[in-house]
Amino acid sequence: MQQDYYIKRIHELIEFVMSNALTYQTFTGAFVFKNNELVCKEMISVEKDNDPIAHAELKAIQNAVKKYGMNLEGFQLYSTQKPCVMCASAIVWAGIKEVFTA
Repeated sequence: MQQDYYIKRIHELIEFVMSNALTYQTFTGAFVFKNNELVCKEMISVEKDNDPIAHAELKAIQNAVKKYGMNLEGFQLYSTQKPCVMCASAIVWAGIKEVFTA
């Protein structure tokens, strides 16, 4: 994947997070792409939803699975930080092989 494409997607993710930071009181967000198309975007909402597993990566994967089924091979996940162990496990189980972090 070209570096320019990666940088563009990371900038889009950062803009999304900045526009939602006050509402969600966080700077953590995630995007899922397939074939250069944005599938879903999420913010972490642990505090907002009072849900300890409401991580942006998990929520994005869940939305992608609802639309495309359990196998997300060929999809890419972008996150503003390195995924935690729980999110990393979900990424592996979903079959996502490309993960990019800001």
